[in-house]
Amino acid sequence: MASNVYAFPPPGIAVPAVVVGYPEKLDLQATFGRGSDELLFPVWFIVADQGVTVAARDALSVVLASGTTIANVLSTVATWGASNCGTAHIEPLTVGGTAYLAVKFDVDVATSGAMDLSAIMDGLAALVTAAGL
Repeated sequence: MASNVYAFPPPGIAVPAVVVGYPEKLDLQATFGRGSDELLFPVWFIVADQGVTVAARDALSVVLASGTTIANVLSTVATWGASNCGTAHIEPLTVGGTAYLAVKFDVDVATSGAMDLSAIMDGLAALVTAAGL
C-alpha cells in the first residue's frame, strides 16, 4: 500500500506514503505523579496528490478497505506503550506546500511512566513497515 514510511513529518514526501505525525493531544498526568501519559497520534496513509482523479479515488478505496487491518496493526502493546486505533477520517494533508489526499488514523497511546516521544513514533512506523502496509 505505502512504499515510503516516515516516523515523523518530513519536509517532503513521495507517495504512496505513511507519515506518523506529532501528537495532537497529550495528557501528561493520566495517573497521579506521571505514572502514565496518554497521547493521540495521527498516522496518515497518503495516497495521492489532492487532485481529483479516478486513480486517487481507487487508491483511497484500497486504504479504506484495509481499515480494519490497519487499525489492528496500530493497536498493540510494546515497550514504548500500549496503542489503540479506533477511528479514521479522510482528510487532506499538506506537506512542503503540496496538498495530498489521505486517510488519517487516530492512534491513542498510553505509556507507563514518562513517555519517550521518539520511541513511540519510531514504534508506530515500525508496526506499519513490519505489516507491509
